[in-house]
Amino acid sequence: MRKGDWGSATLGDLCSDVTSGATPQSGNSRYYREGAGTLFAKIEDLTAANGSYLDETTLRVTKAALRESALKVYPPGTILISMYGTVGLVKIARYSISANQALAALIPPFKCHEKFLYHYLNWSRGDWGKYKAQTTQANINGAIVKRRVINLPTANEQRRIAEILDTLDQAISSLRLSANKYAQIRLAHVRDLMAEGLRVLQSFEASELGSLESRGRGPWVLAPLGRALIKIEAGNSPSVEDTPAGPGEWGVLKVSAIGRNGFRPEENKVARDRSLQIKELCVRSGDLLITRANTAELVGMACIVDETPPGLMLCDKTLRLRVDDDFSSREYVHLILAIAEVRRQIEIAATGTSGSMKNISQASIRRLMIPWSDRERMDHVVRIDAGYAAQVNALMRKARHLTLLKQGLMEDLLTGRVRVAEAETVLENL
Repeated sequence: MRKGDWGSATLGDLCSDVTSGATPQSGNSRYYREGAGTLFAKIEDLTAANGSYLDETTLRVTKAALRESALKVYPPGTILISMYGTVGLVKIARYSISANQALAALIPPFKCHEKFLYHYLNWSRGDWGKYKAQTTQANINGAIVKRRVINLPTANEQRRIAEILDTLDQAISSLRLSANKYAQIRLAHVRDLMAEGLRVLQSFEASELGSLESRGRGPWVLAPLGRALIKIEAGNSPSVEDTPAGPGEWGVLKVSAIGRNGFRPEENKVARDRSLQIKELCVRSGDLLITRANTAELVGMACIVDETPPGLMLCDKTLRLRVDDDFSSREYVHLILAIAEVRRQIEIAATGTSGSMKNISQASIRRLMIPWSDRERMDHVVRIDAGYAAQVNALMRKARHLTLLKQGLMEDLLTGRVRVAEAETVLENL
């Protein structure tokens, strides 16, 4: 419930103008330039931009486009809102900008605080459904944007709310940037430790590697991954309902259970039929899993299972690699499967005519040429990698915590349920 000193106004009243853009003739080389000309925003640019501001666009338009079409140039500080498809995406233009007809432009100066308006529109994206046009798509238009009602506290409280939310955004961004920096350092350090082995790998075309037996240089050699594997175990994909297994229930993993961020046990389908419940197919903590079929970017993606509830079984698109501990550790195999030179081999070995789904056979996995060294050297690489991974994960956990805190504070502050003084106390105690 809002406090009594809040008022309201429409976007049409708050902005000097509300308008929408246009698209110059597509394919006309006189109208478009890369890296030069006036920024030209599309919904995709709003989706790709990080933070509050839109600094760059994939396309720019020329003076001829501005002169010969209905395009307008909006001043810095203009708030752009997506009206088609993904409705309600919001960014502030940092520089002068034009836009296509899928974007509404709220033109400054505003009769409210610019960043408060941004945060309010970003928080209340779902409210556009109350105003949207009655069409087959959830689109809105300029007239709808103009009559959208915004609830407003006093000018001073708008400013302070915007400052609190900006502070949290900056802290979250800083944590993510630090995590990305450590991730880059992590990769560079690991590659430096394996430099001799990678140079051997790079001395051959990826398509040639499958026919090699072994090659060496100094303490590092190339050898097929199969030499380190005791067994590759495959799963089944019975016909079951697309509902996750509940506590105590059995389930079949989806291929999406193996992703860039590790194992996701919640990605499964319940298997209630006892005849489908095969104990040998259940994944266990410490298992090294790899996708046999997926998109080109994700086929051959691997992860080590950290924790998992009992009763989750491999599907036919996931494989379990059982590593010979005398030859290597599963952690080293997991690490090396993500190295670019090995990923390139996987992409070449993957088959299938569909652009959305590729397959890699067990034989092709065994033939992947991998840099190997003595166990002590490989374990050292794993320890260094794990140290950086721990730092990256700690930073991302903090970022997720602050993101959840911000979401809660936005709800409280932008409804007036919590006043600024209380929120500032929360920030002081972080």
